[in-house]
Amino acid sequence: MRNLAHISIIFCLCLFLTHDIYSQQTISGNILAVEDSMPIIGAHILLKGAVVGTSNSPDGSFIFTTNSFPVNITFSHVSFQNKDIEIKKPSSNLTIQLSKKINTLPDVNVNSVPQRNIIKGKKIYVIDYGFEGDSILLLAYKNLNEIKASLILINSDGDTLSSAKLDDFDYIYADCFQNNHLISSRFASQIFVDDHNIRLLYKIKKDSFLNIFNSIEAYKNSKFYIHKNSASNQIVKKYIFDSKDSTFKIFRNFTDEAGLERLSDKSRLQSMDGYTSADARFEEMCFYNKKILPLMIVGDSIIIFNTLENLIEIYSCSGNLLSSKKMSFHQSRFWDKNFIQDKITGKIFTQFTKLGITSLCEINLKNGELEREIKIPQMNFVQKISVHNNRIYFLYNDNENHLYKQIFAMNYEI
Repeated sequence: MRNLAHISIIFCLCLFLTHDIYSQQTISGNILAVEDSMPIIGAHILLKGAVVGTSNSPDGSFIFTTNSFPVNITFSHVSFQNKDIEIKKPSSNLTIQLSKKINTLPDVNVNSVPQRNIIKGKKIYVIDYGFEGDSILLLAYKNLNEIKASLILINSDGDTLSSAKLDDFDYIYADCFQNNHLISSRFASQIFVDDHNIRLLYKIKKDSFLNIFNSIEAYKNSKFYIHKNSASNQIVKKYIFDSKDSTFKIFRNFTDEAGLERLSDKSRLQSMDGYTSADARFEEMCFYNKKILPLMIVGDSIIIFNTLENLIEIYSCSGNLLSSKKMSFHQSRFWDKNFIQDKITGKIFTQFTKLGITSLCEINLKNGELEREIKIPQMNFVQKISVHNNRIYFLYNDNENHLYKQIFAMNYEI
């Protein structure tokens, strides 16, 4: 198990996020298909391997900025051949034409089998859970008469391997290294399991810990993948920090143009006293929710679910765009705005709830489509869903005594 020796590096990389690294020189134009001169929507514009723009408008138009000329630009789309050009000075009204290509992709089907209560017969009230290798770590009361909760390590059959009493607790947090931490009201401590003994190490203030790790979405081969939100969450930037050589770069920039336009128009919300701090809080709460743009690692690829532009974007670990796929499942009114990854197999699922019944669908990264849904039957509004090594885990009230919350598992087969 890794310790928190990375924290000093992480503090340093977070300092980089306070600096803006681009000046403003503009390049704009339209991207069209060679075959029929129709606009291409969703094409990416890459500068030195990083996405700096996308053609999102119905006319296929794009605009981006750079800090020096000349620049070599790659125009990329999942359905078209890439095109490389050199631009020597700020330009407008460029016309870029791409030729079509054909992709043939296979489908995969998923079948589910009934769920089971892992700790059936044990009156344990589960608050939260995480994974320690093939074992399961529970944050729970051993019975409802206890004042103190415990960390309880169990195997996949529900047998208790070890436990430790807690004085203070809130929830279990898995960091980018897949270490588990106990988050309490004021502190965060790493949960260390050694020969089935449970200890709490590396105590740090909760706010400091979360400020570091909540900005880090993933880690692989010395590289940290970080996000930074600004302009009331209307701008989201994705960064790569390489701890080997301390290099730092932005490789993806998301902007909600409609949100920025609303943000600039303060007159629509101001009260008789002008635009007050209360108006600002109301606007932040009601109009500018955090964007759902999760980043995940699958093998040697970086996956970004771009719900702003309806794309699944696939990058190399160095941040170079490899391909993008159209997606539409997130527009369903039953979508729970949740992406779940099996850290063992790399498979990624998304979650839907209809009439209280929850379903998971595996996302086919080859075509952006959903596989056959896996329903969790006869249980309304299950909680805390995870997928681990081809099994679905969740919390649900015990059938015999609803005061107790139990942990369930369900196998599925490919």
